[in-house]
Amino acid sequence: MKHLITLALAGALCPTIANADETVLPAGMTPLLPSGVEITSSYLAQNIMSITKDEKPLVVADNNLIYFTASSASAGEELWVSDGTPSGTRMVKDIVPGADGSDPKWLTVVGDKVYFSANTPEYGAELWVTDGTDEGTYMVKDIYDVEDGVGSAPQGLTNFYGKLLFFAMDEESEAIPVRDATIPEKWLYITDGTTEGTMRIAETPTRLDNMDGTQGYIVCCNGKGLFAGYDEENNETLWATDGTASGTGPLLNINPKPGDANPFLTAPATIDHLVSIDDRLVAFRAIVTAELYGEDMGVEMWISDGTTEGTRFIGVDINKVESKGAPGTCDFRQTYPIGSRVYFRAADGVNGAESWCYDIDQPVEEGVNPRLVKEVSHYKNKVSYNAHPSCFYQYQGYIYVATNFTYEREEDGKKVLWNSGYHSLARFNENNFDEFEGALTWGGFEIWPNTNEDGQEFCHQFTTVNDIMFWSCQDDTNNMELWKLEGTNGVPTKVVDFPDDGQVHKTRNVGGSLFFVSNGQKQLYRYNTDGATENPPVTSVEGTFSESAAYVSTNGDMLTVETSLDVLSIDVVSMTGATLLHTSSSNSISTAGLAPGVYVLTATMSDGTQLRHKFATR
Repeated sequence: MKHLITLALAGALCPTIANADETVLPAGMTPLLPSGVEITSSYLAQNIMSITKDEKPLVVADNNLIYFTASSASAGEELWVSDGTPSGTRMVKDIVPGADGSDPKWLTVVGDKVYFSANTPEYGAELWVTDGTDEGTYMVKDIYDVEDGVGSAPQGLTNFYGKLLFFAMDEESEAIPVRDATIPEKWLYITDGTTEGTMRIAETPTRLDNMDGTQGYIVCCNGKGLFAGYDEENNETLWATDGTASGTGPLLNINPKPGDANPFLTAPATIDHLVSIDDRLVAFRAIVTAELYGEDMGVEMWISDGTTEGTRFIGVDINKVESKGAPGTCDFRQTYPIGSRVYFRAADGVNGAESWCYDIDQPVEEGVNPRLVKEVSHYKNKVSYNAHPSCFYQYQGYIYVATNFTYEREEDGKKVLWNSGYHSLARFNENNFDEFEGALTWGGFEIWPNTNEDGQEFCHQFTTVNDIMFWSCQDDTNNMELWKLEGTNGVPTKVVDFPDDGQVHKTRNVGGSLFFVSNGQKQLYRYNTDGATENPPVTSVEGTFSESAAYVSTNGDMLTVETSLDVLSIDVVSMTGATLLHTSSSNSISTAGLAPGVYVLTATMSDGTQLRHKFATR
């Protein structure tokens, strides 16, 4: 007897709650993925605050469709999309039929489309694009057309004012790499989404193996894309592109000291942590040398507007203290732009790594701009203790930050200093930096009281929905869960406590609802902050998803489309695209005549929508 086996359902599905007996969800919180499907979104500690290390992002297109990667036993890991409803959460396209999957990576939004890398047996990892439909999901170009199954492995995908910049390996970049003659590398490409409009515009790599930052490998401002590039004369330095080959090149040899390693003639600039401020300036860190500025100052803060004249050391040596006879480095990192300001972490050699601020609309002045916000970590009266701030976020007139914070308390009638948990919640007034308080002070509550010096709150992923600030945070049970704050006078409150460890991350405000991923539950959730149980679509796309909430049921050799609408036609096609079966004005079709194999059923509804269902016969 022949058996029908469901491989993937690319249509309306009814989700079930994993661990339903253990998880009590608050009113208004709904899981979106169907049973048997798991989200595969990155959750390593180093990915939380570095976009360049997040291979599996969750992204929201301009039309509010939510894209992510998810896996199932039948379809493997593929690209999924959601309109914010359980019935509208589906696989976009089964790019590699069967259980292997296409391993979608580096999802990047450009308008209503999403570019990503997908790996197929024929082409290897190449650049793909989708509009959320099966027909609108395709490989942009076979860039590395040399060997079957080996692709260009695109990386550093960046929305460049309506086009896409990225780095990819081609035959030449593999054969004559710039940085190391023995290691294949990737060179700069641009695409408009068409094969003809996909082209290499520079024979230079970037540092894809050891780059960091909150904004990516390529950072855009003033109509240009800035990145760390390499060539023989300049070694590593700051490059800019206007999207053309003629308009792509190094801006300035930042470190013109003679190089001591072939093939480079000069030394590297040690660029990292690029961030765009109000699309007007890019700040980054790089070395300051006597060749350009009269003395060696170590690695300090730089800015650039995308021109040679506008690329310069900020003019303030943040860390003037030598370390073992070498110039001190300011450790510029954890960069978060808010309006005309960028908040960041830096060390001045006296204080440890603390919160700093730079405002591009104010003149540069020593001690004023850029400036130390406030020294807040001085456990045991040592100002050299590190606050290690990260994840600066603006909410109702305050800048919230995850930081080590020193409190004062009484022990045996004496006032003593003690430290908060690692990356604990604190805030400062955006107009009065002296008003810098830990959560215990302003809220009377600390999420992980650091009584044993082992608290690690690790607050991150801040998002505001309906005037409520949400974030992910770890408490003294070592669980990373979803927290909220309602107004500046509120108290931090845990929203949900998943069994074991929720590992909540990728919080997003989409259409006035909170969406987030629980890596512990392998699930995507929607949370209506008003407790509403209705989940209307958050997308403006019409006709993307069937309002019929249709699905396919199996009974022996018969497949039936279960829907409240009329079914105009059903077609069954082979994986090569040949139509094998067809029926009109019926919601069922017999598969009795099919040989063992994998097939796709397409049902067209009376409202014009379509349901696709992949199945196998044995």
